[in-house]
Amino acid sequence: MSDLFKNLGDWMAVLSPLMTFIVILVVIISYMFRTAISHQIKNIKIVGFFRRGKNEKIKSLLNHDLFNTTEIVKRECLTIKFTTDGEFDSSKTKMFHDFMTFKLDVINKEFSLLLEKNLNDVSKDELKMILLSSINVTVTDYIQKTRTHFIEKGITKEDADYCIELFEEWRIDTIKSLVDRINSIFSSDFHYTNFEKLLGSFEVFSMAISLIPKDGAMSFEDMNGRFKDLKY
Repeated sequence: MSDLFKNLGDWMAVLSPLMTFIVILVVIISYMFRTAISHQIKNIKIVGFFRRGKNEKIKSLLNHDLFNTTEIVKRECLTIKFTTDGEFDSSKTKMFHDFMTFKLDVINKEFSLLLEKNLNDVSKDELKMILLSSINVTVTDYIQKTRTHFIEKGITKEDADYCIELFEEWRIDTIKSLVDRINSIFSSDFHYTNFEKLLGSFEVFSMAISLIPKDGAMSFEDMNGRFKDLKY
């Protein structure tokens, strides 16, 4: 404690008694609560503010690999073929190709629209709500487009809904993990700005998108020969 006052003598003489008292009080308080103060300084994020850049534009995420991933996965899905009872199942294969194309095109469109919004200055909670809303819109939109297309191709509404619901069942674990990771990103201090929260979320989305061929193929394999005799 004495070390804190060793060099104060020379300049304390030029200070008024009141100022001297204030300086001594501040030094004592700072010393007594040095651990707590140090902890608070670490939590201020001053370094992060300058290093991470508050001016990073969310719209620049239009160049994120998520959009490239949707195109790669779509091409991958178009190479997948199905058999029933050891024979090539044309109807199931075409249905799968159309289904996955609708889904991936809608993902690409909705997340592009998301980034057109002014998201840099919204609150963390509002950003999370907008992001989850975009996911819900994506699901609703691709389901509607797929159902309408299937019915136009001669599939009954019951069979169309069966196909869609079966795929959604296979995606449950992936979507649950996706939402869990988003919640983690938005509660984490490692993702500080809105840009970083969306960047982290897009990385998770890209992973979920890369699993679509597997989840989709497994769901269609589960249909067995339901659509074997369908003229699609």
